[in-house]
This record gives sequence, C-alpha cells and structure tokens, in this order.
Amino acid sequence: MNNYYKEVIKEIEQLVNENSLEKALNLINEELNLPYVPSEVEEQLTDLFKLVHSKISEKSFKHNQWSVEDIKEILSSPFDEEIHLAAFYHLQNLNPFALEKEIKFYLESKLFKDDLKTNLLFALNKSNYDKELSVVKNHGIFKVNPKNINIFYDDSVYQNIEKMLEDIFLVDNASLYNASTILLQNYYYKMFPKIIKVEEKILFTSALVYKILLMFSLQEDFAEIKDKHFNNIGNIETNPFLEFFTREKVI
Repeated sequence: MNNYYKEVIKEIEQLVNENSLEKALNLINEELNLPYVPSEVEEQLTDLFKLVHSKISEKSFKHNQWSVEDIKEILSSPFDEEIHLAAFYHLQNLNPFALEKEIKFYLESKLFKDDLKTNLLFALNKSNYDKELSVVKNHGIFKVNPKNINIFYDDSVYQNIEKMLEDIFLVDNASLYNASTILLQNYYYKMFPKIIKVEEKILFTSALVYKILLMFSLQEDFAEIKDKHFNNIGNIETNPFLEFFTREKVI
C-alpha cells in the first residue's frame, strides 16, 4: 500500500475516533467512487464503512425528532436499508434543501439500490421538494422533479394489475397473492419513474404470475390460468418481462 492510501486510512480512522462520522463517510465515499481502488485498500475502506455504520446504528434513532445531521449520516451510508427507510420518513418533517448535497449524492451514486432511491423520491414528494434532480438507476438516468411525480399506487394500470392478481390468486391461495403483490411493488420501486403502459399490462401480469408459480413449483397450473386470463400472450417462456424478473432478481 502506497503512502497516499496509508494517509487516507489514517485520516478516516482519526475521524471515526473523533466521532466525526459524516466526514468519515464522505471521505470513504470519495475513495470508493474513484475509477480504480486497489483491492486491499477497498477491503479496508469497506471495513471502515461497516465500522462507521455500526456506530451510526448504535445511536438512538427511535426518538420522534431526527436532526438534519442524523439524516446526513444515514444518507452517506449504503448499509442497513431499514434505517434508510426510517430516515426518509423523518425527512418529511425537515427542510430537504438543508440536505440537498446528500440527496443528490444518494440519487446519483451506484452505492444505493434503485428501490431505495424511489423511496427517497416519494419522501421528497411529500415534503414538497420542488427542484429537478438527476436519478441514476441501472436501467437509465432520469431527470425528476419530486413535487411533480405521481405515486404509482395511484396509477390506474397498477391498480388494474393488483385487481387481476386478486382475481387469480386471492381466493384459492393467499400466499401466492401476497407474494405476487410484493413482486409487483418491487418491480415498480425498482423501475420508477418507468411504469407499465396500458398495452403492456397483460404481458407483464402474465410474466409476474408465471414467475410466482415457478417460485412455488406450481408452474403446471399456469396453463389453466392462461386460458382464463391470458389466452393471447403466446409462449410464456419468451415473455420479455419474465426474462427481466429472472435477470434483475426483483424478489
């Protein structure tokens, strides 16, 4: 390890010892986002990231009022998704513009999952954040103004798909219905702001149903469901949405 990295590691460790967790996380993020990081250095940085995260987790985040500094620390760490969701909830009660740097970093960084970025956008929508942001996801880069977005739960196509899943699964097998709605939500959280179009609804829902049946080793039941609900979709094995569910591991 060259002297540069030794000094960086030493500086981070000093910041951790001083409980300057936000500064430590920012420095780690900067190093991890460089085009090239030696493997042994990356390992040390990751260990330090985990250490800082554990210190953050030890703080009492169960109080009703979170500070801007509390949320800054969370938005700088890609660990512990449950804490992220709690931070987004409390963000609605704060001034989001005081967190603008961290919000932009979160939405543009590859360290954070696509579905978490969607949750953050929804929180910003509820806090009336009115400024265009760049959102980097695995399927593209988007310009989004949180104040203008429509929460997908209110989308008519989403609601129609939910109703189809209810008709297909709920009466005979509540477990399959619950799993199918989770997969539906996961897809939308991952792909937002891209949503299913009206003309894609049947193709998408058929793939989702077949994927759920595969998970429960019940794929032989699909022929009967197809005859009743999806009789014009063709070969399910070549359905592009089925390939997506398998590739992206959305459940």
